[in-house]
Amino acid sequence: MNKVSIIIDSILCAAVIALFVLVFVFKPSSKAPAPVAAADGSGMSFAYINLDSVTANYQFAIDASNKLQSRYEEAQVEIRKKENAFGVKYQNQQKEAQDFQDKVNANAFLSRERAESEMNRIQANGEKLQKEYESLQQLAAQKGAEFEQAMQDLNLQLRDSLDQYVAAYNQEAGYDVIFIGATILTAREGHDITDEVIAGLNARYVP
Repeated sequence: MNKVSIIIDSILCAAVIALFVLVFVFKPSSKAPAPVAAADGSGMSFAYINLDSVTANYQFAIDASNKLQSRYEEAQVEIRKKENAFGVKYQNQQKEAQDFQDKVNANAFLSRERAESEMNRIQANGEKLQKEYESLQQLAAQKGAEFEQAMQDLNLQLRDSLDQYVAAYNQEAGYDVIFIGATILTAREGHDITDEVIAGLNARYVP
């Protein structure tokens, strides 16, 4: 049972964490800032967007995270119910096997045939339980695969939207370079357009 829990936890938790490193859809704002030139005299202009701030404050990212968490919880409930039902059957099987052994030790069976019949029944139940456990493992793997595929589909959709946004946004903004990342070590004031992007995204986001 624990092995099944590990399978579903590792697959789904990884998918939940992966949401926060996705590239999110950016739509052009109605008013782009004037490009800020670099300080090295090259004449190039650049801006940057902090992806951590976007994922923390963009309502689409928040909603997507909540939906993903709900899907994770639903999968957990389904697996746990089946896991608990299996656990009860397994415990009953163990008890029957022990009762059988106790009867054999006490010579409680009236005939050899009766003992063999009971042994065969217990063995058949054990084989049935083994197949049920394997099916439970397959279900956990299937849920994880479906979840991962949904994440991949979403990632492709968001990447396509990002490509379209960058082209449209920069036609108006006129930056030579726009960086999108989680960490900017240092930059002069005026290069950070994160807050503007978040405000524009939230203004246009329709749940």
